[in-house]
Amino acid sequence: MEVERQVERSTVRDGVFLNCSFYLRSSGNYTLVSQLGDIGSRTNKHWFIVKESRGKMERLMTLTPRSQSMLLSLDSTTRKTLKELFSVLKHPYIDPIYDVDIIKAQDLIVTVHSFCGKGSLKDLIYQTQCTDDWHQKYSHKNRGLLLLQVQTFGRQILEALFFLEDKGLPLHGHIHSGNVMVQNFVCRLTGYENAFLGRSSKLQPLIRKKLRDNKEAIDSISFGHLLFEMSAGYELDEPHPEPRHLLTLDQLTVEVLNFIFERENQSYPCLREIAAHSFFKTIHLRELDSHNPAPIHLTADMKNLLKAIRKGKRVPHGNIKRRKQSVDEISVSNTQKTRKPSLRQTSKLSSNTPRSTPPPTGRVPHIPPPPPGGIPPPPPVQAVRPAASGRGALLGDIQRGAKLKKTVTNDKSTPRV
Repeated sequence: MEVERQVERSTVRDGVFLNCSFYLRSSGNYTLVSQLGDIGSRTNKHWFIVKESRGKMERLMTLTPRSQSMLLSLDSTTRKTLKELFSVLKHPYIDPIYDVDIIKAQDLIVTVHSFCGKGSLKDLIYQTQCTDDWHQKYSHKNRGLLLLQVQTFGRQILEALFFLEDKGLPLHGHIHSGNVMVQNFVCRLTGYENAFLGRSSKLQPLIRKKLRDNKEAIDSISFGHLLFEMSAGYELDEPHPEPRHLLTLDQLTVEVLNFIFERENQSYPCLREIAAHSFFKTIHLRELDSHNPAPIHLTADMKNLLKAIRKGKRVPHGNIKRRKQSVDEISVSNTQKTRKPSLRQTSKLSSNTPRSTPPPTGRVPHIPPPPPGGIPPPPPVQAVRPAASGRGALLGDIQRGAKLKKTVTNDKSTPRV
């Protein structure tokens, strides 16, 4: 039975490898380095190390079948908006997502993340290599992390969640140690793309009953499970920790876990209430001292996409709503795009254009009514006295019809007697 399962898994991996190779050749953005094993808990997820064609940086590419719960169509418009949204999420405790795409023929979702050679927080807890098989490297219990590490890592993860919340992203829903990358003892949260891709939480089967009346509490419960795993060195196998789970834990850790899970009114604190607990009061995050966050501008498409995901509405093909321009806005926009003529060109055009010429639109121009009291008489024409003299003056008098003086001719041509 085990042999048959391995053969079937190998066949599936070979098929996905061919799909990945074809996709990389057609896109031209990355080149394949190697195919990884089953390094994660999802059996239908496949991991590859790829290298950027230009930057030559190694990235982690994943291929997963498209979920039926996915609200996005991932057409070209939606993909562009989603990639732009992920590109502006810059924070010391956020792991970047470089690309999101789909292989339509096989209905496979492609995501590209940064590749962390040290692995995830789970690899740090269990002291394993990130490229080892998931079923083997996490099957044993470990002693857990130091109290200061638990406090520091927990506070860093909370800051990442606050950042995503402030930017309008939906609930994370996938908080666990495998979705936290660790490099130089700094945690960077990933997995926030799952809310857009319709993937269910790893803890969903375990805490389903606890979320029946309070679905918003999934991040608080998941964060409590993460705190327990960091402290105890193994995953919590119950929705809430029981007394047997708390025997070996530090008293401060027990207090914060009781604050999260043992509420009198059977409700859960929000993440900001957890961050205000005394468990984290002495933690100083030096990465935030040097972090100078640039203002993030979300476009109208980004806001509409986030609004639809938060409300759980499906976004059909090409249906990211855009604000429609009114007729006046279009005319103003077109006028601004047209180059304005200079004053000399305007005067020249007005002098060359006859006044009786109708406008090109075919509409009759509006003629203002005459002023009261009738139409005033035209101004008298003043005669212009010519400044010329001599022969020019005589010609002017003839043209004006002036009478000439009679002259007497003295004919001296006849001979004298």
